Amino acid sequence: MRKQPYFRGRCRSYKHLFARPILFMLPSFPLSPAGVPSDALLPDLLAVSLAPMLLLRPLAASEPADFMLERLNPAAQHLLALPECPGTTVAAQFPGAQGQAALAFCQQAYAAGTGSFELNMTSGQRLQLNARRSGPLLLVSALPDPAAEIAREVAARESAAYAEANRKRAQLYHMLAQAPAMICVFDGPQHVFQFVNPLYQALVGERPLLGLPIAEAMPELADQPIFSLLDGVYQTGETFFANEMLVQLDHANAGAQELDKRYYNFIYQARRNPAGSIDGIFVFAYEVTAQVLARQQVEVLNNELENRIATRAREAEAARADAESQRARLTQLFMQAPGIICVLDGPNLVYQLVNPPYQQVFPGRVLLGRPLFEALPELRESAIPDILAQVYATGESFVAHELPLQLARHEGGPLEELYWTFTYQARRDALHQIDGILVFAYEVSEQVRARRAIEASQAQTQHLADELRRANDLLTRTNVD
Repeated sequence: MRKQPYFRGRCRSYKHLFARPILFMLPSFPLSPAGVPSDALLPDLLAVSLAPMLLLRPLAASEPADFMLERLNPAAQHLLALPECPGTTVAAQFPGAQGQAALAFCQQAYAAGTGSFELNMTSGQRLQLNARRSGPLLLVSALPDPAAEIAREVAARESAAYAEANRKRAQLYHMLAQAPAMICVFDGPQHVFQFVNPLYQALVGERPLLGLPIAEAMPELADQPIFSLLDGVYQTGETFFANEMLVQLDHANAGAQELDKRYYNFIYQARRNPAGSIDGIFVFAYEVTAQVLARQQVEVLNNELENRIATRAREAEAARADAESQRARLTQLFMQAPGIICVLDGPNLVYQLVNPPYQQVFPGRVLLGRPLFEALPELRESAIPDILAQVYATGESFVAHELPLQLARHEGGPLEELYWTFTYQARRDALHQIDGILVFAYEVSEQVRARRAIEASQAQTQHLADELRRANDLLTRTNVD
C-alpha cells in the first residue's frame, strides 16, 4: 500500500507513530480535509486512535478548578474502565494523591496550552500524560509506560510460575508423605537427610534424622554396606537395586549390642541439579522381612521333610520322591518379586505413573495415560471398581491380603488367577482434596501356592507316619503272637 504524502518524513514506522501522543502529530496533516467539518472529524479520530484519549471540558471559563470528562475513546475506556461519556469530573473520579496530581497537570496544561506529565498510579502502572488545549476543551492522551508495563507483566508471570512451582512441590511432598513405602532424600556427598516420610522415620522412632548425615544419624550402619553403596551411586550416577538385603538398625534407640535382623527391597537413585550434576540421592524402600522369614521357614520344613522321608522304609520311596518334587516347586514358587507401584489420577483413574515392576507384570500392554478399566478391562467384572470408588469417595485406605484376580499379562492373552497383597490410598492435593489413588502392591501368587503345597505335603507326611505306625503296631503284635 502506498504511503500517504503526510506520513513522509514524519515517522520512522507505524510503531513509532503509535508510541507517541497522537495529538502532537495532528498538526502535521490537515485536521479538516476539504468538505469535512472539524467537529465531525474529531470523534472519528478519537475512535481509531490506539492511544487512550480523553476530551475534558473546564467547569469554569478561566483558571478552572476541575474538568468534566466529556468523552473517552475506546482505548481510554478500556484503560480506565469507564464508559464513553462518564458524566463525572476528574476530581470526583480520581480522588487521592494521584487524582490531585492529575488535576494539577490538567490545570497547568490548560493555562499553558500544552503539557506533559508522568503519573504513577496506585496499581503500580505509570502513565505518560500529554495534553493540548483545543479551544475551550483540553485533549489528553494517557500512554502506559512500555517498560513499566512489561516489567509488571513479567513480574506477574514470574509470580504465577513461582506459585505453580510451589503448588507442584507441595503436591509432590504430599504424595511422598502419603506413599505406603519408606522414602527419603539425601543431599550432598555426605548424604544429609533432606526429606524423610513418616514410614521411613518410623524405622528409628523419634531419633532425629533431618539435617544430619546418615553416618551421624545412623552410626550402627558403619560395618554394613549401606554407606559404600550410597557413595557409589553418588559418584557414578548408576541406580542401585537391592533385593531382600539385610539391614540392622537400633529401631528402639536403646543402644542394643544385638541388632534386629530385618530385610528390605530398596532403590538408590541419583538426583541431578539443573546443570546435570549429581547433588543427592532418592531412596525408595519397603520391608520384606516376613517374606524372607517365610521362605527360610519353608526351606527348613522342606529339609526336615526330606530327612524324615529318607528314614522311611523302602515302600515310602514314592512318597519321598513326590515330596522332593514338591520341595523343588515350592522353592521356585517362593521367589520374591520387587515392589509394584502406580498412581491413578482423577476420578477416571488414569495411569499417571507406572513403575517398571508394575509394567513387567503386563509386558506389552499399554498402561500409562489410559484409564485403569480401559487398559485392564478384565477388572470390570471384579470387586476392584467398587473398592476404588469407595476409596476415592471416602478417603479411607483399603488393604487387601492375598486377593485373587483374573488378569491377562499380555494384550489379548488368556486370563490367569493372580494373588495380590496391596494398599489403595487416596492421594490428596495441597487443598486436601482427593485427586487420585496411590497403589502399592506385590504379587504373592507364588507364596499362596507354596503355602497350599506345604499344607498338602504335611498332610501326606502325616498320613505316611500314621501308616508306618500302624505297620509297626501290626509287626509288634505278630512278634508277640
